[in-house]
Amino acid sequence: MKTIALLSLVFLCFHAKAQESPNILLFIADDLGYLDTEIANSPDAKTPNIKQLASEGMVFERAYVNSPTCAPSRAALFTGLRSQRNGIEANHDKTRLEGVKHILTGFQDLGYEIAAFGKIRHGKKGQDPWDHGVEHYGADSIDIQEIATFLKKRDPNRPLLLLVGSNPPHVPWPRKSSFDPKDVTLPIKSIDTPKTRISWSQYLEDVRTMDELFGQTKTLFEQYSGKNSIVAFTSDHGAQWPFAKWNLYEAGTRVPLVLKWPEKVPAGSDTQALVSWIDIFPTLTELAGGTLKVDIDGTSFANVLRHGKKDHREKVFTTHTGDGVGPNAANSYPMRAVVQERFKYIRNMHPEFLYTNHLTKNVHMDHNKHWPEWEKRAKHDPHSAAIVGAYLARPAEELYDLKLDPHEQNNLAQDPDHVDALLTLRNELNQFMHESRDRVIVTGQPIRLIDCWLIGCPLQNSEPSSREFNEN
Repeated sequence: MKTIALLSLVFLCFHAKAQESPNILLFIADDLGYLDTEIANSPDAKTPNIKQLASEGMVFERAYVNSPTCAPSRAALFTGLRSQRNGIEANHDKTRLEGVKHILTGFQDLGYEIAAFGKIRHGKKGQDPWDHGVEHYGADSIDIQEIATFLKKRDPNRPLLLLVGSNPPHVPWPRKSSFDPKDVTLPIKSIDTPKTRISWSQYLEDVRTMDELFGQTKTLFEQYSGKNSIVAFTSDHGAQWPFAKWNLYEAGTRVPLVLKWPEKVPAGSDTQALVSWIDIFPTLTELAGGTLKVDIDGTSFANVLRHGKKDHREKVFTTHTGDGVGPNAANSYPMRAVVQERFKYIRNMHPEFLYTNHLTKNVHMDHNKHWPEWEKRAKHDPHSAAIVGAYLARPAEELYDLKLDPHEQNNLAQDPDHVDALLTLRNELNQFMHESRDRVIVTGQPIRLIDCWLIGCPLQNSEPSSREFNEN
């Protein structure tokens, strides 16, 4: 009888633990910048479902991804490791490092069922070392009916980690848009041309589509998950637009992050705490009552959510190597950056290279057809030439005061009044690169500025890649 009683007690304890563990939905948008949402007061974007989630939970206004490209960003999320440690540095790259593990083990230990629908990984199912814990895979594009069927049939006694990723607003964008091109507000550092307005209106339409998919997914999840459930929304990096995706500016690495947990996270709250994408799964694991048994770079910000802690990180490091590997790589331009409460420092590792990407190279695609207009306008308009030149030719160092210059318009790297901030962040980045054994690899076949003919290209700002960034 004692044995039976003991076994019954063990079963009851395990069952109670499972019941206490919250069901979790993590929704990941593709190519959505923080500023392109209603929670950031975008003048045009229609994201009522994200806005509704914000009213029910907490908005992280200073959330940054590890990298502004799909594969490195998602690899960092699912390993909790920065690119230099998980081995995924360029887009479409495969890890070259042994022993890299996924970060879902904490949920497996708690008995969670893990399911994934839509675009979650960046590659084929089962090939990535961080997705081996997923028990159920859905279609590569979100199928709401498929998610509904899964939620209806699954065992409700097991806690659930549901991963859902949308393809929108990743290109190609829809050709037809409900947004009138002449009425949209273009991002800062855009050249106002007819095709630019058409492209931006198409992007906004895809943002609306993404928000609708999120709203439908959230409604389904909450219908089946009960009151003890967490809903988190985020994006892997910014939009495919100049100075956004493939760049370490705010439009490229700062992303929406909103989390709801009824009666645990204050509804309608926000925080300025600096957080990184590598912190998301350590946080969710802690909220679920688990512990991670792997050595990672990410740290939990659960205290910000549950106890109102005002800060989390003093600084966040972001990196970019290139988009694609091999001779057809569209972007071969390694960059590194560090951002803290007020200032951001960017180091362009090879300022002698011409900056290129899919936008500038694949101009035949509908979503890139505004770029030829930019280049044409730059040939006779000084303002346009300055924008195109700033995009294609970068100085070795950039420093921005995000408090006074949130859109990063005024590079202070050569300003004597900001030498202290420059030296401090330069040293921070030097130390980070040394400790992470950053190899600064170059993918593809970069083009040297000296070999190109570019109207408005500020060649005088180019500096040799062998420059040493010392402490003084």
